[in-house]
Amino acid sequence: MPPGLSQDKPSQSGNAIDRLIYEKHLSYLRLSRWCAGTYYCTRVVAGLSSALLPFVVASYHQLATALAIAVAVTVALDSIFKPREKWQLYSKATDMLAIAEAKRAGEYEKSKDLLDILMATEAAKLDRLVELKDLIKDTEGAATNQVSASARS
Repeated sequence: MPPGLSQDKPSQSGNAIDRLIYEKHLSYLRLSRWCAGTYYCTRVVAGLSSALLPFVVASYHQLATALAIAVAVTVALDSIFKPREKWQLYSKATDMLAIAEAKRAGEYEKSKDLLDILMATEAAKLDRLVELKDLIKDTEGAATNQVSASARS
């Protein structure tokens, strides 16, 4: 369980607010993990496909078509569902809920420095997430340079 999220689910007869907070916290945690996985999957598929495309376009037309389709579909899905932005949103919400629960339990002040470090690290990690269009542009440029260098040899 993440910090601030109790190991025990609030009972059905317990406080409705506590149950709501617990369920939302757990939901945000799951969504954050799902979006993180989706973020990395789209980058791997688009990055590898765009990097391989210049090497196969002349010799393997069907594979080149499949790679181009993979890039197009991945870019479309990334544009529609925006896993990067949603990962940032749900991760931040999970962190903020954990802090609020620590404050409510009276445990925040004794761990404030540690929690500040965690929050700063999370923020830095999420700020460094790469846009898909930048990844494709970088990999296509590197692959094109490699193909040009190979052709000159």
